[in-house]
Amino acid sequence: MISNEILISDDLAFIKIENKKLIFKDFDSYRSLLESPSLLESFYGNTAHLRQENKQKYFRVNIEDDYTNEFLDQLLDNNQMVTIGDFTFRIDMPNKSVFAVTKNSNLENSLIQKDFSVKGIMKFSTDDDVLYLLEEGFSGSPKTENSSIFCGGGCGSYDLETAATPFVPTGNYYYTRVRYVKAGIYFELSYHFYIYWVIAPLILNTQNQPYSTHIAIYQGNCRRSDLTNHEQNNQRLLMSVTSAGLVNFSSFYNYKKTLWQRSEGLRRISLTVNFDVPVIPINANSRTITCF
Repeated sequence: MISNEILISDDLAFIKIENKKLIFKDFDSYRSLLESPSLLESFYGNTAHLRQENKQKYFRVNIEDDYTNEFLDQLLDNNQMVTIGDFTFRIDMPNKSVFAVTKNSNLENSLIQKDFSVKGIMKFSTDDDVLYLLEEGFSGSPKTENSSIFCGGGCGSYDLETAATPFVPTGNYYYTRVRYVKAGIYFELSYHFYIYWVIAPLILNTQNQPYSTHIAIYQGNCRRSDLTNHEQNNQRLLMSVTSAGLVNFSSFYNYKKTLWQRSEGLRRISLTVNFDVPVIPINANSRTITCF
């Protein structure tokens, strides 16, 4: 059993593990993790053992599972719980709910037992920017929209995908997904491109490699996240190729691009992603999310 263990990496000293549950020092430390690619890389490496031990927890079924998310898989323990600052949270994605109690109170056991009717348990929606609302003194989802706060609601969840689509008779298949995930304490805008080769096609040069392009505009939900982001990207998806110019047999390509990964949600999204595999061919397999 892991108890009171500080993560090995010095740059993650603000996180402890107690009985396989992550405990963050405060809200700002948690936010700093999400805003730093280097800290995130260290986080994934230093908590990989928790993901293996708790791999049955987060509704993991397969690549198309609605509730699978790499960050949440390692953030939440076997009861979908995490402690951040003075609060312990339980995330209930199927019911779009976030439950919060004061850290180290006897109410944490009620969260484990799913006894959410107990007095003192605060209930929010996964739509809510929960950390910000707690800082503003809320003890649950706002009953009416407060235009001065701009928290809660915002853009709805999106999940636009193609199923694992085979190419008969080769058995090769591809999978694409554009998602906006809302979990109350975590929000993510991303897209995913997955190709699996059973019979390798001929790759004549790098220009025939699969690629993705995206154009994005997105804006944070709360007052502290009022910056609007604009970006464009053209990503060539290089794969393993033999000296004869063939894709290695049984090779696969798995590419994920994360555009927004914060504790606050988005109130504006305009994202178009094109996926192309010239040697298949798939031309301009486009996915679009719009919320203004």
